Amino acid sequence: MFLPFYALTAIVSSPGQPLVQVLTYFPLTAPITLMLRNAVGNANWPTLIIGIVIVWLSALILMRLAIRTFQYGSLEYARKLRIGELIRSVRN
Repeated sequence: MFLPFYALTAIVSSPGQPLVQVLTYFPLTAPITLMLRNAVGNANWPTLIIGIVIVWLSALILMRLAIRTFQYGSLEYARKLRIGELIRSVRN
């Protein structure tokens, strides 16, 4: 999450670099990178909208996974929770 601060000079000076683009669209680093790019004025509207949509979708998916993990894990407390069974339960 703090990786954008290490790449601050790249974000400010050349926002077209592949590293800056990856940080902009990767869900864990997107909020900080988008705020930094917006602060220095090198983010356009499509970039901001796509970044916000990526963050929202990843948050919704992870929230659903967390809820299903809690529900499934609280029901199956007698044995270990397996990732494959969890993924199958999320699909249903």
